[in-house]
Amino acid sequence: MLLVLFGARQWHRRPKDQPQGRLPKWMAAIDRLTTVKVFGLGLALALAALNAKNGQQVCATGEQRCVSSRCRA
Repeated sequence: MLLVLFGARQWHRRPKDQPQGRLPKWMAAIDRLTTVKVFGLGLALALAALNAKNGQQVCATGEQRCVSSRCRA
């Protein structure tokens, strides 16, 4: 119910004189990205997705020293 009220409040506060609303700054910045920046952003996102969060995975791959009590080095 709270989300519906928040949405109605946002709807009534929207600009009425503009045919289209303005984009947020972070979305407008996407249009100014160069090829190198896009590649770097994609690489950073891929590395973040591949980051091992589980201690057992880290022990199994041997990438880092295990700090979890469940793992034995």
